[in-house]
Amino acid sequence: MKLSALFLFPLLCMTAGALAQSVEDSPSTVQQEASEIPQWLADLSNLPREQRTEYINTFSAAKVALAKGDWVTCDTLLTTCELIFRGNPHICNMRAVCYIEQKRFADAQIEVDKAKKELPDDPTTLVNIATLHMARGEYQACVDEMSELISAYGYSVNPEVLDILTFRVFLSHLMLGHETEALELVQDVSPLSDTPLYYYSRAAVCLYKKDLTGAKGDMQSAARIFNNSAARLAPYQRALLNCNMGMPEQKGVTAGENPL
Repeated sequence: MKLSALFLFPLLCMTAGALAQSVEDSPSTVQQEASEIPQWLADLSNLPREQRTEYINTFSAAKVALAKGDWVTCDTLLTTCELIFRGNPHICNMRAVCYIEQKRFADAQIEVDKAKKELPDDPTTLVNIATLHMARGEYQACVDEMSELISAYGYSVNPEVLDILTFRVFLSHLMLGHETEALELVQDVSPLSDTPLYYYSRAAVCLYKKDLTGAKGDMQSAARIFNNSAARLAPYQRALLNCNMGMPEQKGVTAGENPL
């Protein structure tokens, strides 16, 4: 295994919001991290330099297109990546995002199924599962599957991602008319929790009750409090839009946001 694979790992795994650990420079850390490098990444590192560079540049361009909401370009670039090298499991999650946004739900399901098999506890996989259910209006399925997955993998998921997943289950309960069950999910969340979940769960309840003024106030509070990290709000805005619960001025929010 070439050592270059170790330094490719953070670049390639930070796809569609996946959270990668930074690599320390100490020899002991290099040895420890190298043993955890997946085989596909080791295989990629063994490509000729020109092919490897072309792959990394194309993959990076796909990530930029995804962040901009240019779903067709992203999908095209991912296909180019696979012509150079096949085996990066994160591509299926990126494609799933593109297909969900284009309402190509059957194609998205194929990619989500791949992700379930290859990256079952990846944060982006979990978010894509929930998002596809919500986009299809399968709210009970979202509650059932996500509750099971959170129970199984929640301990290993970053707290910020866990809040995003919780919000999707919360919204699904609201869409089913289960307001009490939804509120139970966030009963321990407060302004001191330092998470958009507090403000967006309140806003969602207001939207559910047709209180646009209250919803706008909570969203403005979130925007003010998280003004230095606006990307943290985008996954919550996306989730509202997937349930057709967004504020009128939010209709163009998907471009440029964190795909989570």
